[in-house]
Amino acid sequence: MKIVWKSSFLIPLFFLLKAIMPVAAQADDDFTPYQQLVLLCVDTTQTESSYYGDICTWSPGDDDIIRETTSHYVNTLTMSPDGTKVAYTFLPEFYVEAHRQGEDLTFGAGPLPASIGIMDLSVSSSDPDRFKIIADQEPWTPEDAGETPLQRRSTPKWSPDSTQLAWIELDPDFSGFGGRIMVHDTHTSTTNIVARPVSLGFADAGMWSIPHVIGWSGVITYTSFNAGAYPNDTSMGGFGTVLDVYDLEGNRTGIAIEYFADFEDRLVSTVWLLHQDRWQIGLYYTQTGWTVFDPVEQTFGLLANPPYIQSITGEGWKGHILSLDTSQSVQIDWRHGQFTADDVTLGIPHTFDPDGNPIWQDAEGHMLTLREGSLEPVVLPEYDGLRIVAFVWTPYVWLTDGEASDIEPAVNP
Repeated sequence: MKIVWKSSFLIPLFFLLKAIMPVAAQADDDFTPYQQLVLLCVDTTQTESSYYGDICTWSPGDDDIIRETTSHYVNTLTMSPDGTKVAYTFLPEFYVEAHRQGEDLTFGAGPLPASIGIMDLSVSSSDPDRFKIIADQEPWTPEDAGETPLQRRSTPKWSPDSTQLAWIELDPDFSGFGGRIMVHDTHTSTTNIVARPVSLGFADAGMWSIPHVIGWSGVITYTSFNAGAYPNDTSMGGFGTVLDVYDLEGNRTGIAIEYFADFEDRLVSTVWLLHQDRWQIGLYYTQTGWTVFDPVEQTFGLLANPPYIQSITGEGWKGHILSLDTSQSVQIDWRHGQFTADDVTLGIPHTFDPDGNPIWQDAEGHMLTLREGSLEPVVLPEYDGLRIVAFVWTPYVWLTDGEASDIEPAVNP
């Protein structure tokens, strides 16, 4: 097989389908969303960038995997809900060249620099507009970085209508250690600052990170680990997870969410989900179970049943638990976020195929899907010389059945 080189839910709510899949102008009249698998492939002959790769694509029925980029050093891929675009982060070229020559341009143990681009799947692969950089490196020097002009950014998050991207990055105009929330509009090709400075969480001895946006619609939400969140918690020294909520005018509300019923009732996972026709935040606690937090109304609800996951275009999954019969080899329980089959334990699916089948990647890098209760490999053309490290195809959303009762946290700062 040859690698071809190039240079350069079924959701039971009509309004949600309309919001998630808007009718957008497409440059290619033959383009059909969700029909192309987008892969992050590492060239195994290039050892210096073993965790970064290039964007490849493949459509079912094709004989070859197409390598779309050759020098972007891509790190993450995020498919838009409408299936027309993929946002990606990549290392700046000057950073890679310096690394090759043995220079260290980083400071402390923080994240690597990141630029952001968009791949428009609806545009022909021969069109230069297929790729667009929307956030590159900037000529500034943050105080903590000495003479290192590197911008760090979180993975961008799509808005539900696929028209905007939001992310968090360092704030170059803030003299301390802070960030800013950015929003890029794909229709106007403009990028605006929504809020500044925003907390990046606790940093110590050179250890720090950029928080990731959980989700957004009318508000943008993210979590960070902070000192002083729970002054009365002696076991953790007052540290805890804080949920920050910003509206699109930059106004903030914040709430500590590390515990709920007591100091043993710890937060396990956080997801952006649709509950009672509104985008909310699902929080899973070891004792309380699944709760939802309305970031606009600032209220909590206790879910009667766990949330479930569903692909956008396929038939998807219609329940929070699939194949509960323990006599079978397949058992999925989303309350614990684990899938177990044939002694293989996998987490939440990486993506779905157009038929609504979930797809995972195992420890060896193989793509696996679930069909009729059994794990099966995703059959791709041979790709000698490349190692697949990530992929996106059909997006998914978290949903609830809408049943919940009012509840208030017993542990407050």
